[in-house]
Amino acid sequence: MSLLRIVMASALIAAAGGPLASATSAAAPGSVSVVASGLNNPRGLAFAKGQLYVAEAGSGGSDCPKGATGAEGGPLCAGLTGALATISLGAVHVRMGGLFSFSDIPGGSAAEGIAAVAATGRGLELLRGESVLGLLTSLPAGSRFNEADSAAARRELGRLSSLGASGGRVLADVGDEDFAWTGINQNLVPEQYPDSNPNALAVVGSTTYVADAGANQLVSVDAHGVVRQLAFFPNPPARDAVPTCVAAGPHGNLYIGELAPGAKPGEGAIYRYGIASHRLSLWKSGFNVVDGCGFDHKGNFYAVEFQAHGFNPSPTGNPAGDIVEIAKNGTRSVLGEGQLFYPQGFAVDAKDNIYVSNWSILTGTPRGPGAPTGEVVKIRH
Repeated sequence: MSLLRIVMASALIAAAGGPLASATSAAAPGSVSVVASGLNNPRGLAFAKGQLYVAEAGSGGSDCPKGATGAEGGPLCAGLTGALATISLGAVHVRMGGLFSFSDIPGGSAAEGIAAVAATGRGLELLRGESVLGLLTSLPAGSRFNEADSAAARRELGRLSSLGASGGRVLADVGDEDFAWTGINQNLVPEQYPDSNPNALAVVGSTTYVADAGANQLVSVDAHGVVRQLAFFPNPPARDAVPTCVAAGPHGNLYIGELAPGAKPGEGAIYRYGIASHRLSLWKSGFNVVDGCGFDHKGNFYAVEFQAHGFNPSPTGNPAGDIVEIAKNGTRSVLGEGQLFYPQGFAVDAKDNIYVSNWSILTGTPRGPGAPTGEVVKIRH
C-alpha cells in the first residue's frame, strides 16, 4: 500500500474526535459554503458540461479476507461502495455506483477506490487508485476476496478509463504498469517499492498525465493507451515525495504538487514539467501537505493543503487545511482558513469559484451526533 493511504488512515484518528467547525453560507468573497455532505470519502472533482462531478472512493465493505491487513494494521475489508456522482442544488446524484472500494479502518474511512475525474472533449476520464498487483500481493497466501469483489478489483484498480455518450472503455492500466516499473527500479526507493497509487490526472489534447503517489511518478497515457514514465520524484532525506496532484498550466507546462510527508512545515514544493522539453524543475516552495492543485481561468494557481500546519498523522495532528492562491504576479494569499479540514481535489466553475472535497477521508455515515462526513464545499471568489 502507498504512503498516501497510510497518511490518510492515520490522520483519521484526529478527525474522528476533534473539534468541529461548520462552514458558513455567507456570500462574501472567500467564504466557504457546503454544497453537498454525506459523501463517502470524496476525492477528485471536475466540471463537465456544466455539471460538478465528484469521485467517491467508497467506504470499503464487509468482505474481509482472513488475515488480510491494511496500512494501519486493521482488517482489510472491501465492497462495491464507490461511486461517481454529480452535485446539483445540494443533492447528490449517483451516475455510476457499485465501484470497488477497500479500507482497513472500521466504518470504511480513508478508503481507496475511484480517485479522480477530468473533463474531455468527448466526456469524462476516470482514474482509479492503487493497482491490482499491489493489492493482491498484499494478501496472505490462500486469502482472497469474494468472487464479485475480486472481479471488480481486477476490472477497476489502477485503471484509466473514458466515459462518454456511447459508454465507457479502459484506456490503460496505469496502476499495474507503474507497479511493475517500481519493481524493476526498486533500488530508487528500496524501503517502499514496488508500489503504485495513481491519484490525479490532467488531460492535454489527446494525452493524459497521471500523478502516481505510490510510485513517485509522473506518467503519460497517449491516445493508443501507451503508458510512459516521464519523471521520477526522489525522496529527500527524512521525508517522502508522494506527488498527489497534476494541473495543466500556461506555456505547455504541467504543475505537480507533493504531499511530502515527513517534511517540516513550509518545506513542501510545487514542481513544473515542460511537456515539450521533458524537463522537471522546482517551481515554488513553502507549502504544506499538498493534496490538490489547479488554475482558474485568469491564470492564478491554487494549492490545496491537506494539513496547513504541517504533516502530522498522529492523534494530536491538526486537521485544519487551506488553499494557497498564487496570483500571476506571484503574490500569495490563503483561502478557507478555519473552514477546511483534510481538503483534497480542486475544481473551478465558469465564475472561478473554487470547489474542493472537505473531510475527504471520512465516510457519509457520521461516527456520532454532529460528527463530520465527507463534503464538497464552494469557496466564493
